[in-house]
Amino acid sequence: MTFLYKSALSLSMALCLSGMTLHAAEKVKKSPEVIADILEVHDDYLLVETSKSKKGSKKIRLDENSKIIYVGFDGQHEEINAACTIRASMQGDIVQTMYLTPPIEKQFLDPTPEMLKMTMSELFQLADINKNGRICYVELTEKIKAHAPKHGATNFYKKLDLDKSGALNEQEFELAVVNTLWWRMSRKSPEEMFKNADKDNNQMLSKEEFEVFRDVKAHLNALFSRADKDKSGDVDFNEAKIHVNELIYPSQL
Repeated sequence: MTFLYKSALSLSMALCLSGMTLHAAEKVKKSPEVIADILEVHDDYLLVETSKSKKGSKKIRLDENSKIIYVGFDGQHEEINAACTIRASMQGDIVQTMYLTPPIEKQFLDPTPEMLKMTMSELFQLADINKNGRICYVELTEKIKAHAPKHGATNFYKKLDLDKSGALNEQEFELAVVNTLWWRMSRKSPEEMFKNADKDNNQMLSKEEFEVFRDVKAHLNALFSRADKDKSGDVDFNEAKIHVNELIYPSQL
């Protein structure tokens, strides 16, 4: 009986410890992120705005292991200041890794009609505000594509700034532009796009044909519903043309 009792007790303790370890691992795995603007900078913490609609704020802290990646400073003094935007992975209230961008003063909204006709070299010259022959994150978001607090700085650092110079050369800039929605949707006329997608030539796009029209699979149902203004179950040419214009000029919605 004593042996059985000890065995059962040992098994129970092992299961308990296993559960605690799994719970701790899940907590580490689910390390939260903070995406916010900095309100105040103090010696021992940062006060950040977590929700503009609710005017929420919280304190976060840096320690000796915190990694800060400065994106968009391009020769400016790299310093944490109020109004900078952050995306930070957290462990409790301690920053693990933080992407920091300077304030974006002139947010890009829509391309001009002239921009739709520009060559890649002309767009590069347009975006090179300080004429130093490279495009930093701030210049990109002021002239080519809108600043996205969640993915903008991380995508710039990980996927565009391939040589990690802090700014884009002409080849890296081209990669940024060709993945910008307004540029992709303006390479062909709506008429040409519609004709290529309308496989049965009935002057309507089914959902399958609309997938060809948009050349996208992600969120297809939502995109199709958005384009199908009269909810007929198909997208006619006028609806398709409106949809393209909405994608190129989103601020005019």
